[in-house]
Amino acid sequence: MPRTTAADAAIAQLSRTQCSLATTRQLRATGLAASTTSARCAPSGPWQRPLPGVVLIQTGAPDPRQRLLAAVLYADTETTPLSGTKAVLTGEAALALYGVRDAGTDRADVLVAARRGLRDRSYVHLRRTSRWPPTLLVDGIPCVRPVRAASDFAAHSGLSSKSRLPGGVRYARSRRCRDHPSTSSTGETLRLAIARTGRRRARPPGGRRYFEDRP
Repeated sequence: MPRTTAADAAIAQLSRTQCSLATTRQLRATGLAASTTSARCAPSGPWQRPLPGVVLIQTGAPDPRQRLLAAVLYADTETTPLSGTKAVLTGEAALALYGVRDAGTDRADVLVAARRGLRDRSYVHLRRTSRWPPTLLVDGIPCVRPVRAASDFAAHSGLSSKSRLPGGVRYARSRRCRDHPSTSSTGETLRLAIARTGRRRARPPGGRRYFEDRP
């Protein structure tokens, strides 16, 4: 059993509010020594490092929600992350959180500022933008709004305006979505987002980059 420290009460609270996840920056802020974090993340320890700078405070494998939250935490540099101002989930994984049937969570597309120096890691793919979009907190994870998520998914999967999003673009009005009236878009709205993306992809060379500057 690992040695307890004065920081463990704060870590337990952090674990409860962030699905058993924390950044190393957050752990340092509780007063936990970096050496203690390293020891607990050793192969025989009770913690894991799913991504650089992110700690999973449990022994079992992360579930899909934890994987997506870890992806956002990896890209967020704040001591108090998940504000939606530094890193936010987009693309297919965000659609899955919004309730789109058959949308996958194996890959996490995370939107960050254009000048950030981070790199893709494992299942995390960084998407850069110079114009930050409106965001929502869905199941505790900052996400772009559904139409933006659909547009980004289409842009990076080669879909055309006639293609189908996962689940035939059936937008599930789940409880999570009903909690946010602004997310009550329909499949037709998502089709329009794909069509709009298709038009932007058709711009001549030298035109504005469709992803970085898209509203």
